Amino acid sequence: MVLTRDPSGQLSGRKTVLATAANSLEYLGYRVEIVVLASARPPEHWQHRQVHHVRLPGLAPAVVSAVAVVLLKRGSFNECLFDSPRVRREVARVSRSTRAVVVVADGLRTASPALASGRPVLVHLDDLLSDRYRALADEPDAGHADVLGFFAGQIPRLLRPLARALAGRLLRIEARRTDVRERQVASQAAAVATTGEEEARELSRRTGRAVAVLPMAVDVLPAGDPAAAPAWSVVFLGLLDYAPNRAALRWWTDEVRPVLDHLGGADVHLTVVGHDSSQAVAPADQRIRYTGYVEDLASELRRHRAMVVPIRSGAGVKTKILDAFSVGLPVVSTSAGAAGLGATAGRDLLVADDPRRFAEAVLRLRDDGAAAGRLGYAGRSLLGACWSSQALHLRWQTCVAPLPAQSGLKDFR
Repeated sequence: MVLTRDPSGQLSGRKTVLATAANSLEYLGYRVEIVVLASARPPEHWQHRQVHHVRLPGLAPAVVSAVAVVLLKRGSFNECLFDSPRVRREVARVSRSTRAVVVVADGLRTASPALASGRPVLVHLDDLLSDRYRALADEPDAGHADVLGFFAGQIPRLLRPLARALAGRLLRIEARRTDVRERQVASQAAAVATTGEEEARELSRRTGRAVAVLPMAVDVLPAGDPAAAPAWSVVFLGLLDYAPNRAALRWWTDEVRPVLDHLGGADVHLTVVGHDSSQAVAPADQRIRYTGYVEDLASELRRHRAMVVPIRSGAGVKTKILDAFSVGLPVVSTSAGAAGLGATAGRDLLVADDPRRFAEAVLRLRDDGAAAGRLGYAGRSLLGACWSSQALHLRWQTCVAPLPAQSGLKDFR
């Protein structure tokens, strides 16, 4: 597996996807080794798996790659920091030395080094970056994060409009180039997958080839009792270093909170669970409690009446909803948050995109513990049928089993 991040440490949605991939491949009988493209050296082992470190390209190769993107329309800016002739050679060397019969590429950034290995490659896209960038550049008022991201606060206020215009223009270029690259990689790889069903259907439509859906596995855990939890307590789960999560909290604070107060929901309090390297970016509200990262997530989730997912941007399956399903916690989500789950609104979770309807759904669960319990049970049943480890093992088997024969090598499982 060729990754752009150290898979150890605190879990995120993407790291859960990577762990699912490694666990499923080992369940199928493969020995899994990891290549991490990074500046800093990662730990030598991730759990029991060998980790190989490949240094990122230096400044000069990255600049040359960026110039090629602009002048020759070759590659994408996303790949510039991770791809170079040296990186490709080192990934190919590790593939030979480990006698790899399949290489799994973590997203578009690792696709070129993985394809240069000479082995059959499964490119596992998290989502369609082209769509994400296009939305960020073209729909700044549709609930998407600031196009300047973390740099917004470092730019003088008077210069921010100009900076946003320039960043938007660059993002539109990147969206077009990334769209081209996603199509190219999908045609070159032995197999291609996304984490969400909607992205898989769209990429299949664009490329005319089958696209697998390989999301994260989340197993069913002992259920809580939402009806017995404090009726006024709801929870939001997510890394606050991730801009769409911060935007979701702002929407809750600025749009949903006033409606809740107007409808008699002044007692509703929100607990935010998730790592935040800078508390200053999170909305300040006396009815929001920030816990940071928690070791026992399941126990924390069982303490609440419901989970709220006011996500209005971002792509792929939202792991936070699956975590709620795992303990039978009912969910109130936007359409963007529920995308790709295959869940039925009103049966498996409540879906609302308007602040008033979102607030009404929260109050419905506050006032009806039995309804909260039924909704939580339905979500937990859906998780067991579609998102358990066993279900994901079967998906990986269908996708990967035909690939070793394409290498011309013996299957060394």
